[in-house]
Amino acid sequence: MKKLTLLAAAAAVAMSANAQYVVEDAGLQPVLDKGENAAVFYTFLLDQNSIAELKNAGKTVYEYATNDETRWLYIWENTFIAGDGTAPGVDFQTDGHVALTVGNLGWSGAGFNQNKDGVGMDFTGLSDETRLHLGYSAASNPVKSIGITLLDRDKKNADDKTEIANTPAHFSIGAPFTDNGETWPSVGAAPTDEWQAVDISFGDLKKLYPKFAVQPVADWTGNYLAFLCGGITGQNIELDAIYFYQPKGESGISNIDMGKAEIIVTGKTVSASGAKHIALYDLTGKTIKAVDGSILGLNGVPAGLYIVKADNSVRKVLVK
Repeated sequence: MKKLTLLAAAAAVAMSANAQYVVEDAGLQPVLDKGENAAVFYTFLLDQNSIAELKNAGKTVYEYATNDETRWLYIWENTFIAGDGTAPGVDFQTDGHVALTVGNLGWSGAGFNQNKDGVGMDFTGLSDETRLHLGYSAASNPVKSIGITLLDRDKKNADDKTEIANTPAHFSIGAPFTDNGETWPSVGAAPTDEWQAVDISFGDLKKLYPKFAVQPVADWTGNYLAFLCGGITGQNIELDAIYFYQPKGESGISNIDMGKAEIIVTGKTVSASGAKHIALYDLTGKTIKAVDGSILGLNGVPAGLYIVKADNSVRKVLVK
């Protein structure tokens, strides 16, 4: 696969859509107005103004934008080329969103990927109540169907003993998408030159695609959202405002341990008996401190919520 930097914006804000799981406007405000009382957001492709708005409103935000280090947008070689990104994205923002044009290989595919280097994403809070928000449009010549694979998890290494099955969701936007003889259910209208958004709970996705199983793990790696758009050369797709959100009261597990090492936080020290390596990460996956050994000092670490990984054990910790 080929790495592609996020591209500039394209297309206008949506005014109407009538498919079963499509919201009328792809912007953030309809989500906040829906009555979901969303308390927790996992943002993958969202403008900085909207992220600041969420934080100012007291929401918990896990920022998982591509970072050119461990999270990428990958393009299967030459299946897409850069699209025309000249107009604002969702909510008229110009931070940049994905704009792609189908190449000439007879198929097209790409994926947002958290690779196995460093700590994965903290998805301990995911549940059937978690909702996916996915904005999409096309400035011109839109694709007729988008096949989406959601939460296709990797095991990080042979020592990963997590018993959660890798059972991603498969669904379509526009015409039902067929892959390897399986037709995926459609959850939204086909792209147009106006922004639309699929907004659907994981529980509803499971009703449509029963093989799907939510994966609430703390060290998640893999393709968290991959997409296929067929093989008609010159057709276009744009994506923006991609995030999960969790209704208040359904924020999931506050602490989770995986593996054998018991992680203990005492004052300004993290210890894990028998561990050979301990690392402290912020919620974006950035390494804050690391040590080869079973004790990690927290002196100089600002107060806040962090992720500790001791060998194959992972836990969220609060530094005071």
